[in-house]
Amino acid sequence: MKKYAAFLQIEIKTSRILAAFIVITHALAMLASIYNGLSGAVQTALVLSLSLHLWLMLQRHVLNAPPYTLKYTTAGGWALADFTDFRAIQILPSTVIARIAIILHYKALEGGKGSIIILRDAVNTEAFRKLTVALKISGLD
Repeated sequence: MKKYAAFLQIEIKTSRILAAFIVITHALAMLASIYNGLSGAVQTALVLSLSLHLWLMLQRHVLNAPPYTLKYTTAGGWALADFTDFRAIQILPSTVIARIAIILHYKALEGGKGSIIILRDAVNTEAFRKLTVALKISGLD
């Protein structure tokens, strides 16, 4: 095996669970805005601002979300690709690993920080398990 051969490479797709969660939470917030004791103008402003936020979140996390590819090499390095080539990243200790989701916090080695929400339906079951194990053995537990 080559020194930098891929140990793990996972394509992360858009999550339907995340899309449903975004829509349901915004719908509940809109209902709460409508059925509170505030004036009609305030209720309208709240519903409009929640609608705008819903649209922005769907654009960011569902409609225009780039297809991420995460790679872990045997040399111990992580790399992430979105629309472009792979770039080296460092997984931050604030990353959260749970049974249904991984909230991956990273720092690009060329600068900048980011995060990716990886729900179980965004990757196949085997890939989710492998990613969880790889994150844990690389020092995140």
